[in-house]
Parts: sequence; structure tokens; C-alpha cells
Amino acid sequence: MISYCLNRRQIQKPLGVLLGLFLVLGAAPLRAQVWQEPEPLVEIDMEVRENSIVMIEVAQQLVVDQRYEKALEIVQRALQDDPYFHPAYQTYYSAASHLEEAWPELITTLEKATREIFREDDELIFYMANGLYWMGRFPEALARFDEAIHWSKVNGEDFYLIWNYHFNRGNCLLKMRQYALAVEAYDEAARLNPVDAGIFANRGICHHYLKNAGQACADWQEALDLEYHKAAEYIERYCDSGKSQ
Repeated sequence: MISYCLNRRQIQKPLGVLLGLFLVLGAAPLRAQVWQEPEPLVEIDMEVRENSIVMIEVAQQLVVDQRYEKALEIVQRALQDDPYFHPAYQTYYSAASHLEEAWPELITTLEKATREIFREDDELIFYMANGLYWMGRFPEALARFDEAIHWSKVNGEDFYLIWNYHFNRGNCLLKMRQYALAVEAYDEAARLNPVDAGIFANRGICHHYLKNAGQACADWQEALDLEYHKAAEYIERYCDSGKSQ
């Protein structure tokens, strides 16, 4: 038997941001496993853990190959024997994000994991919030984004993807038409990551609805400068006269 600490914070490798037609939603990349603060020890059979590692490596390659259903099958088998293996949940999220029919079970799995095993894990809570967002369950998603941000303050805000928590929280508020609150969320995201075009594009949308023409156009110009070319359409449509229409 081997003993593993249950970690709350992993280091994440960026895979980019998915840009939508009008609303830009940040995509959560996977984190490479790095142990941080110690948690209660859990006894894991070495053979089981080694098998989990192999299975998840296979599943990760299947995700790269866009064979998402097969990847999910392997991840689910791994979790049956080893629910304490954090990378399995990361890979589960990576595969399930491409399969709408898998979102409900993803949310259920992450809810159970964060309640029973990986408590205070801002990363997994954030993934759960994204799943709720995709399903249009915006009030529930907002609560989970808030929870992820709360625990990120406890676990350490130096992790460079924390900006995405605030960004997707802003996206949720934008969907709920709470534009002023969304601007505040985007402000924090921009403070943490001043070079993400999606933040400025979406904050510009909020300013447009709030009748802040100058700020909307300035944000869209910043998004365009950061190579979000869709912003050029917003500028042409709403900014030529110097005010929102």
C-alpha cells in the first residue's frame, strides 16, 4: 500500500481560450499534477494507482485524438477503482466538455468528488461551474464560480489561471443580464490577465448594454488589438458615430 496526500491545488497548462460568436467563454485547460498543501492521507493500493496512471494516460491521448466517448469510458473505469486520483477528474472534464450528453454526469461526479474527497478544491469546483454554465443553469453556475473564487483565495491566488474563474463568472453574469456586476468580474479578470482578448470583448458588450458607449468602444478596440477580429464588427456597427446605437 502507498499513502497519497489529497491535494487542493494543481498547476495547470494552458490550452487556449475558446472564442464564441458574441460571448467569449474561457476554456479551462488541464493542470499538470504537482503536490501542494498536505491533506489527510489515504491508503491506495500501489497496483491500483499504477493502473490508474496508465489508464488516464491512454484517456488523455484519446482526448487529443478527439475520441471523447472512448476516453470517458476509460476514465469512468479508472474512477471506479481509484476515486482519489485527481488527474482522472481533469481528464473526465476534458473529454466530457466535448459531449453535451455527458455534462449532467460530469456535474454529478465533480459534485461528489468535491464534497467527499477533494474538499476546497477550487479547480474541480470551477470545472463543475463550467458544466452548469453549459447547461444554462446560470444561478447554480454563478454560485459555484463564487465558491471556486473563495477557495482560490484560501489556496493561493498566485496560480495563473485564476483569472479564468473571474472571466467565466463574468460570462455567467452577462448571460443573466447583470451587466454592471459582469463588468466588475471582467475588471478583475483583466487585472489578472491583461492580454486576453475575450475579457475586453465581453466587457465591451456589457458597457454597450449599460449605454457606456466610450468604454464599450475602447474595450472592443483593445480586443481587436489583441487579435479578436470579431470586435471589428462591433466597432463598425456601434462605434463609427461615437456612441452605441
